[in-house]
Amino acid sequence: MSFSENLREAISIKNLTTKELSARTGINEGTISSYLKTKGSMPPADKALKLSKALDVSVEFLVTGFEQGRYEPAATSCTKLRRYARLIADLDAMTEKERELAERIVRAIRNPSA
Repeated sequence: MSFSENLREAISIKNLTTKELSARTGINEGTISSYLKTKGSMPPADKALKLSKALDVSVEFLVTGFEQGRYEPAATSCTKLRRYARLIADLDAMTEKERELAERIVRAIRNPSA
């Protein structure tokens, strides 16, 4: 994935606006917007570091889409985390009886021989 796609993904995960990211980093909002364009510019190292710290991702992720020591794109992991967060929210909205049933279903799927 490109820097712009990785940056967009990280911003989405943190649920930030470019204005909020600008305030956190001290980087002009227009400059951040230029990094988000499909064929946008790549920031200098100091700005990439500020972005990564504000977004709680590595510079490596912003540049490559991968985190050190991982074998899958970090963005894929972020997408999974969003999906898991939605599942947790769904579970939280259930009654205790519904949660117990959901738990039994998951356990039966994970361990069909039990």
